[in-house]
Amino acid sequence: MDNLDSQLRRKNAGGPGSTWRHWLAGLCLIVAGSRILAGPAVPFDTAPETAAPNVEPRPSHLAPDYVGVVIPPNLAPLNLTIQEPGNEYHLRVSAPQGQALDIRQAGPQVRFPIHEWKALLGANRGNPLRWEIAVRTAAGAWTSYTPFETPVADEAIDPYVTYRRLKPLYSTYKHLVIYQRHLETFDEQPILRNDA
Repeated sequence: MDNLDSQLRRKNAGGPGSTWRHWLAGLCLIVAGSRILAGPAVPFDTAPETAAPNVEPRPSHLAPDYVGVVIPPNLAPLNLTIQEPGNEYHLRVSAPQGQALDIRQAGPQVRFPIHEWKALLGANRGNPLRWEIAVRTAAGAWTSYTPFETPVADEAIDPYVTYRRLKPLYSTYKHLVIYQRHLETFDEQPILRNDA
């Protein structure tokens, strides 16, 4: 009995090896506390907005609005502006084939990288693209909107369009320019110019 009391006193007083045990216990408490404060781990594939409590039962307001359009497989990226108030935006465009486009940024103007866009469209002729949008408000809450799909056509579009820019209520002209735009890129050039 006396032997057991002396062993307990020695152990509680800090015998050999007690220092590393204290460090280990402290480290475990720090790790456990940080896990509790951080909340559950969520992989980027299932970003916080997909599990957000705020779900709008409508597609997000976009400019231009691409809901219900058919996308030719050789079309330049459909850049857009998300017209929802917020301070962080997450847009994911996915399809059955190829790498999804995941864009997460502070501003509402979305610019797709042209090579990734073309790879996604080229791999999905005849398949739909799924558009998922979420917006983080100033209060920090995410709002996700109803996803929508846009089919990718099997056929390519003609690569060029020719047009003339007109101002609203345009009735006379002094300078006339006709432009040509390459629809697979953002290249635009004048093909007829009247500088009279």
